[in-house]
Order: sequence, then structure tokens, then C-alpha cells
Amino acid sequence: MKLSLQILDAGETFFHPLDAETCVIGSAEGVSLRLREAGVAEQHAKIEIDPSGVHRLVDLGSPGGTRVNGRDVAQTRLSIGDRIEIGASVLVVGQHVPRKATPADVLGDGVALAHGQAELRRRRHEGDADPRRRRLAVAVGVLAVAVCFSIWFLAQSADSLPRGWGDLMRMRRAGDLVGARASIARYRGEWAGDDAARNARLDQIDADLRAIADAVAAGRVRLREEAATRSTAQQLDELRARRSADEDSIDGIAARVLGVQLHEIREGVATVFPDRPIVPDTTGSAEPTQPRETPPPPPVVPIAGETAPAGVKAPAPVAQPEADAALFKEQLASLDRLRQLGRYSEALELCRIALDGASQERSAQIRDAELSLLDAARSELPSILKRIDEFAAAKPSANQPTAGLDQALVAVRVEIARFPSSPEFGALVERQRSFEIGRENALRGIASAGPSLLDLRDRLADARGAERRGDYARAAEVVDSVAAAVAQGDEAHARSLQGRAVDLRRLDALAKWFGAELAAGREVVFTGNDGETIAVTSRDGRLCAGDEPFRFEDVKPSALVDSLRQKKVPADLMLAAAVAAYRGGERELAESALADAVTREAALQSQVDGVIARGRGETLDASGYRLVEGAFVATRELEARKRAVELGPIVQRIARSGANRRDADLEQLLQKGPRELAAVVLALHSAATDTAARIERDAFRRTWDALATQRRKLDDARAHSKALIFDETRYFYPYKPPAVSAERASEYWKVQGEVDDRVAALRAIWDGGPAGKRVPKKLLDELAAFDWIQSTMTGFGERALDTEDRVAWARSLPLDEPLDLRTFAWDQADRASLDTSRRILALAQKHAAWMTRAERDVFELTNAYRVMFGHRPLAVNQKLVQAARGHAKEMASLGYFSHFSPIPEHRTPFDRMRLAGYAMGSSENIANHPTSGSAFDAWLHSSGHHRNILAAGHRELACGNDASLWVQNFGGGEEYLDDPEFRAGR
Repeated sequence: MKLSLQILDAGETFFHPLDAETCVIGSAEGVSLRLREAGVAEQHAKIEIDPSGVHRLVDLGSPGGTRVNGRDVAQTRLSIGDRIEIGASVLVVGQHVPRKATPADVLGDGVALAHGQAELRRRRHEGDADPRRRRLAVAVGVLAVAVCFSIWFLAQSADSLPRGWGDLMRMRRAGDLVGARASIARYRGEWAGDDAARNARLDQIDADLRAIADAVAAGRVRLREEAATRSTAQQLDELRARRSADEDSIDGIAARVLGVQLHEIREGVATVFPDRPIVPDTTGSAEPTQPRETPPPPPVVPIAGETAPAGVKAPAPVAQPEADAALFKEQLASLDRLRQLGRYSEALELCRIALDGASQERSAQIRDAELSLLDAARSELPSILKRIDEFAAAKPSANQPTAGLDQALVAVRVEIARFPSSPEFGALVERQRSFEIGRENALRGIASAGPSLLDLRDRLADARGAERRGDYARAAEVVDSVAAAVAQGDEAHARSLQGRAVDLRRLDALAKWFGAELAAGREVVFTGNDGETIAVTSRDGRLCAGDEPFRFEDVKPSALVDSLRQKKVPADLMLAAAVAAYRGGERELAESALADAVTREAALQSQVDGVIARGRGETLDASGYRLVEGAFVATRELEARKRAVELGPIVQRIARSGANRRDADLEQLLQKGPRELAAVVLALHSAATDTAARIERDAFRRTWDALATQRRKLDDARAHSKALIFDETRYFYPYKPPAVSAERASEYWKVQGEVDDRVAALRAIWDGGPAGKRVPKKLLDELAAFDWIQSTMTGFGERALDTEDRVAWARSLPLDEPLDLRTFAWDQADRASLDTSRRILALAQKHAAWMTRAERDVFELTNAYRVMFGHRPLAVNQKLVQAARGHAKEMASLGYFSHFSPIPEHRTPFDRMRLAGYAMGSSENIANHPTSGSAFDAWLHSSGHHRNILAAGHRELACGNDASLWVQNFGGGEEYLDDPEFRAGR
């Protein structure tokens, strides 16, 4: 098997195949695999093939060491799924597949097939003597004739009936209520706008399905009650008679469904009502029921008198109990190995499928292993989260604004595949969602909240220390020296530092004035920021507050300004008070002090302009500021306001013009010079406010508000249903004897009934929403204008944040489909999630040929159920199709029903998925039922399978089918993101 490395390094992901040559990994030029992350030595490690033909990783004495699956190693053998950490780089071992995988990859090589064929011949030989098998063959022949007739009939009707009608009628006749309802919903969308007669027929079939469901529900109650007085054979005879009377009638179809369910109905009576008497069955009177789950078969042994196929060594006969015990021991060993490798999700999924049908003793052992796995996962999670957060916190660059988030997303997706999908580990999924939103925002240019301040902590540590000591003169001297040092390379930075030095000298002058007051015998007392009194003294020429240096930062700004006003200090000292007030966050107080100063001494205006610009963090303009009605306003802003009033109608007209004209018209407007830009920005602010007000008042808001009320009910119903579905204490697994007692099984079915009720309440809301309404074009035009205004301002370094909340509801609207309960979104992030879901579903339609119609039915039922719960649908993956279908065919060919294959190479679901070239398999569901709908319904009535269908960590899915055998393979990978069809759907 050829291996490959999937590598996460410096924000990029790529593959590196491993061949027979030694692969040297490091940061130096010329190595086989060069990594750029921190902590990677020049020649860090190597991967070579040992004498037994296995890839071995060897650390080359690197300073930081090499970790495999969370452990430091000097050397170790590698296998698929191993996670290697070299410095800050992550490498995952996978299978190299140079071509598209085929079903043969899943079914294995010729030796494995020979084993399977031998087992199949043995089973057929034993079955030839079974009279029931001969009767079944006759029944299959009759069914084949019926199918041929149906095909002929549909072919004759093809000209008058739309594609898919035959499938719908087949599901109706089979009583596949779930599948038929899903098809009706799909066809309503596909046939929208067709003739009214066709839609009327859909309505009639929908009504029939509801009537059949009611008849089945009533029949189940009656059959349960009759179980005390009638045998299985008697009840079956009655159901056959009803079915024969009119096979296509409501009653006939209900009788067909009840006949299939009869064994389960009677078994449920015995489980839920153990004290209720039941008439025992008579041997040979009941028709064959659904196949029961069986344990994995023992290793294949050629039948007596038959030689092993060429090249196949026949294993020694093994008694069933011994083989079963050996397999169980192998399962426990696999669980422990997976725990050590940190593959918790895979191991817990194996626990789930191993519990199915296990004895109480073995269930206890599996539960112990499960607890050990969860403990290990819990202990590792904090360090994983810390590392992912470090990736996300990396500072972006101009060329790579999302580099850190990209790296964090790749890392979190790898970990989601490793860790359980239960809410306890939901922090991983939450981070993925947060990183996705952050990445989208970064790409759209939405700045993160918070101030953007120049960090001078490291370069000006001495100056800050001097300020803390109240030595403002020394601080000013240091800042001036730094300004001189950077002036040539960064003139703007130097000017900023020079202004800061000027303010520090003002504070020093004010401190000296208070020193003179103390020397003259006058008291200097202030109220501190903490409300305490500060009595200032002088010691060795320095101001002190008790035993500590006196600092203006400790004085309440209003107390300082009031004191200076009372003492009627020189006007220029009020500038120092303003500096202290700005530093204390009191802008209004600072500018009130400056107004006093400039009113008393107009010649200070230029110095006041500098204090205001630095206090506000604005660029100082030569025109300065004017005192207007007691407030300072930049002169350029006053001029811009006047011009903005003139430009307002022009900017509004540009915003409402066609998308292809807006930018050109604005560019023409800005050609008058930089002064015009300030006026245009103000006009854009005004236009944003006016446009937001119109959007906020739009009549369509009432439609949105009404749906918001319905959506709250839907979200509550979703949460109510999931609370019980994911409650592993009440809704436990396994739930069948012998793994649990009859009493526990009885408890389970009562809880399952409650789950059904909650899901039914959710479905009623989901299906009962009002008809959708298209968003009015006028509103869409207003929203497009608002978005253009905001994006234009963002380009100028501005943002009308106060208007965002007013239009948030409109940003959540669908642009190209009606707004109804299913397309409703709370906000822009919710809308983006729904749009992604729609693209995922569209991708499955484009790749419909990958699965058969029956397989697509299960796939679509699964995604429809997830979407109803507000979960993201799962993307189709061709490799998973091959794995799932391969397992279904193998089970059918070899005559077994289990997650565990008798062929060693295919032992677990993860083995089979990896053989198909898929390295991030997460779980598997299997069922043995006649139709896709009945298989899916069975999964929804099994707690473990139910949770599997709704697991948040799944990202990809495929379904496989052979006759009555159904397989779902779930994956945590996101290969669909690289699918050209998915990318084209953006």
C-alpha cells in the first residue's frame, strides 16, 4: 500500500506521496520535504522503509523533537491515520490513490474475494436443501414478473407522465410513506409551474399517504390488543386477505405495511407489557419476517470435499464460540490502539457498533473502553483548543488577510474528525463556525471591533517608566530621541512621537507650577480617581503623593481642571490640563478647558489645534479647528459639511444607479481633489442613514417579523427534540436484549415514543409554514445601494456602523428564492450558512449519477432530516459511495449482516473507507429493510443510529444499497470544497 502525507504548513495544505526513497523532512533547502513553520530543524526527521516493508519515522536529533499521535517519539512505524507534529507543522498519514478508487478497491484483492466466494458456495450448498428457500425462490420469480410488468407499464405511460412518477407510485404501493413524502416534496419543486392536473394528482397521492399512515397507526393499536387472543399466523391470514381484496387501496397498502411490521409489533408487546399474555406462534405458520442482525461469521472454511481456491490457504476450522471470542478480543485491542493514537471518534463509533447485540458482560467491557476513550479525549482537548487558537491569533498580512484563520480552519477540521461529535466536545465545531465567519468578514473587509492603537510598549519602555515615576521631562527627552531615530524611515510616526513629547513637556511645566505653589506655602490637594484625597508634597524637587511619586494620571481630571480654574492659572497651563483630561478619557472636559484657554488668549489657537488633533487621534490639518457653539470642529469638516449638503442628492443618485455605473460616476466626482473626498464621505454617511431608514420602514418587514415568530417556535422545537435525542442517559444505546434487560428495553421504547412525539411536533411546524413571498425588487435595490455605500466608505477607511443594526434583517433575506420558514435566516451569518447548505444540496443533484435512485433516496432523506433540525446537509462523496456500496454488496454476497467484515482487509468501516481512498471516515449505519424509507425509519427508531444521522461533526455522506441491505458511510472530510461544481456555485 502506497502512503501519502497530507500536510498543514504555514497556512497551506498539500500532499506529499511516500515512495521507496528515504524522505528527509526539515527547513533546509534540498531536503525531500521542506517545511516553513516555526520549530522545524534544518534536518528534523526522516521517513524510510524498514526491512519488513513498513514506513518508519525517525527523529534526527531535532531540538524540539517529533510527536506522533500526541507522544514524543525517537522512531516509530507509521500507519494510515497517524498524526505527526514537527514544530508547528502537522502531517497526517493517508493512502496514496493515483486514480479514482473503484468498488474493487473496497472489496479487496483476489485472495479476499476467493475467501468470500468459498463462503458463498458453502451457504448456497446448505440452502439448496432448505424447502423455505425453494419457496422463497418461487416468490422471487413471481416478483420478477411483476417488476417486468411494472416496467412495461411505465414505459407505455412515459409520454404522458413526468419522470419520477413511476418511482412515486412504486413507493405508494410498497407503503414507503417516508420516501414517498420526500419525493412529493421534491417533485413539487421540480414540477413547479406545470399543469394544474398534475399538481392535483400530487395532492391526491399526498392525501392517500396520510390516510395510509392513519390506517397503519390504527392497525398497530388493534394488532397489539389482539396479540393476547390471536396468533401470528391468524393475524397474518387476516392481513393477507385484506391485501388480496384490493392491493392498491388504502386498506390493502396498510395491510402490506402491517404485515412487514407484525413481528416487531408483537415483540414490542412482550417488551413493553411483559405481564400481558401473548398467543404463542405455531411452527411454520408465519411468513418470513425481516432478517435479524447476526454476529460476524467465523473465518471462511471450504466445505467438505471442496479444495481451497488457488493461492488460498484454507484456515483451520474454528468453533463459533472460539471465533466469536477471538473477534471480540481483537475489537478490544483495536479500541485500545485507537485510543493511544488519539483517534477517539473512530474508536467510539466502533464501540457503538460493537455494543449492538453484545451480551451484558461484553457490553460492560465495551463501556469501560468507552469511558477510557472519553477520559483521554477530555484530557487532550484543552491543549488542542489552545493550539488552534494560536493559529487563529496569528497577525494577518496585506497579502494574506486570512492566513491565520485558514491555518486554524484546516487544523480544527482535522481535530473534528478525531474527536467525538457529542456536545461535550462542541467547542471544536463552535470554533470552526467562528473561524468561518471571521474569514468571510476578513475577505469582505469588515474590521474587527476595538481601537486601532500604535503599540509602543517595547520601544518606549524607558519613557513609560519615567512617566510612572512622574518624571515627565525625562519621558519627553526619551520620546524625542526615538522620534529623531525613526524620522528618516517613518516620517508620520516621527511626527506622532514629537507631538507626544510636546504634551509630556506641558505636563512637566504644570508639575513645576504646582511645585512653585508648594514652595510659596500654598496647599495643593486633589481628589483621586479612586475618590480618595491626594495631598501633594515636594521632596528633593519632585512632587510626591505620600511615599509615592505624584502623577497626573492618578488625579480625577475634573478635579484638576476645577482646581486650575479656581486658581486662575495662565491660559497655556490649561492646555496641560486638557492633555491630562484626554489621557483620562474625558474628551468633553479636555475641550472645555481648551475653549477657556483660546477664549482668554486667541494666540494659543495653533497650539490648541495640536492638542485637539492628538487628543482625538486625528491628523492635524493646516486649517485647524474652530470653536462653534462651544465645541471644536475641524475647519475642513465645516467646509466638507457645507459641500456634503450640495453633494447629497448626487451621491444618492449614484447609489441608486446601475451597478456598472456607480464606481465610474463616483470616480468622476472625486477628480476635483482631496477636499472633495471629505465631502463625499460625509454625503455617503448621510446617504447610508437615509437608505437604512427606508429599509427599516419597508412594508416587507412585517412579513419578516411574522416569520421570525414562527422561526422562534421552530428553533424551540428543534432544541426540545435534540435535548432528548442526544440524552444518552434516557435515550440509551444499546437498547435490545441481551445487551440490556427486558425492563431496560421497556424503558427505551417509552422514551422512543417521546422522541417520536417531539420530532412530530417539530415536523408539523416545519411543514406548516406559510407560503413563501418573493422579496420586492424595490427593497433589493435599496439593499444593493446600501451595500455599495458601505463598501465604498470601507474603501475610504470609514464605516457607518450605527446603521448596520437597522438593516440587519434585510441582509438576512434570500436574493433569488421566496422567503418562507425554510429560507428564513436570523442574520447574515445564518443566511451564509443556508446558502452553503443550498450549494451542498445542488452539488448532490449534479453528481446524481454517482448513486442509484434507491441510494439517492436514503441520501436525500438524511439531508432533509438534518436540514429540518437546522443542521448543515452532508455533501456527496464518490469514495464513500464506493465504500458503502462495496460493503452492501459484500454482505449480500457472503450472506452476513454486520459492521464487521469476515474479510480481514475490510474488517471495520474505517478500513473499508480507507481502502476507497477516504482517510477521514467517521461512522457507519447499516439496515436490512425492503425500502429506503423503511430503512431510514428504522434508523430513526434506534438511538445510536439516530444520533449518528444528526451528528454535527459529519461533513460528507454516501449511501450504498444491494437488495434489502443499506449502508450509510459518514465522513468528517471536506473534499467537496475542491469540487469544481461546488466552487462554480458560489
